[in-house]
Amino acid sequence: MERVAGGESLADVADDIGVSASTLRELYNDRAELYLRGEADDDRVDAALEDVRPLSEPAAEPPEDFNERLKRLEQKVENLD
Repeated sequence: MERVAGGESLADVADDIGVSASTLRELYNDRAELYLRGEADDDRVDAALEDVRPLSEPAAEPPEDFNERLKRLEQKVENLD
């Protein structure tokens, strides 16, 4: 889940971990908040997760300004030449 949230191709991750892309896609679309943050819309599931909280924030999620930071980094690398 973290790898997909971080921008890796769903198909590449599915191949790498040995599950079908459709299964990973369904889990990611339907339950990403559960797997990434331990949050659920179902009160019963949410109550069961109380014992495992607090979960750390997923490290794989790109920051909001990721593309802007990437452009600045590319410019700096170009200026090194």
